[in-house]
Amino acid sequence: EGSAFAAEAYEHYAFHQPLLLELMRAAAGGALGQAPISEREAEGSQKYLQGLLWILEMYHHGYCGDFYFTLEKSLHCFASASCIAKLMVSMQENDSEPIVPPRSELPPMRPLSCAICILPSQHAERFLCPSAPALKPMFAVDHPLLGSVNAMEQSSQLSELKAKVAQFQAEMMRLRNQGSDDKHAKAMLTMYSQQMEEMKRGGSDIDVVPLWDVDEEVAQRCAGRPLPSLDFAPDMTIVRSTGSK
Repeated sequence: EGSAFAAEAYEHYAFHQPLLLELMRAAAGGALGQAPISEREAEGSQKYLQGLLWILEMYHHGYCGDFYFTLEKSLHCFASASCIAKLMVSMQENDSEPIVPPRSELPPMRPLSCAICILPSQHAERFLCPSAPALKPMFAVDHPLLGSVNAMEQSSQLSELKAKVAQFQAEMMRLRNQGSDDKHAKAMLTMYSQQMEEMKRGGSDIDVVPLWDVDEEVAQRCAGRPLPSLDFAPDMTIVRSTGSK
């Protein structure tokens, strides 16, 4: 499970589910409704809880247990107290296995792959391609893996909408700070925000792209090329002193 675990025991984190249920029930106002949790709600809230454990284990051990874990944006709305409480009830009723964080022995993505997936595509292309020109086809709007993401991020119309949202958000806050009427600015902010979200629904996001496939393509395109940034340097394990926490 990685060299960091060779020097000390790997501690698995878990939730105290009855306590979590009561906490989430209280946070949700006590009423969960009669409708059972839907499949989508269960998927989203469970993956959110897996992500919390993933973060805790990573902070504790100083090593990421799964470099490819993502919580897709489409699931963010289910990270709510009511959904989590309904999930806990469902798990108790079905005697389900405890929630565990994702763990994988796959190595991290290469630095160039990380840059492609984290930076806006136009910035990544400008930053990476001068030293790694073989990567340029990966920034095309018809690329099999990244094409829809590139098209969205390179859209001038989306950039204009983002600028309008930022403009009217700042204007609304300025008027509020002055104690002035912000109704017009708020209405414009709402309109442009809705247009931006509607446009985003027609595209794709990097969180639904199989990252290991991106990493594999980067390795194939850069094979045999003298790129010192292609791989990370070997990691170093730091062992805690006896009795430390």
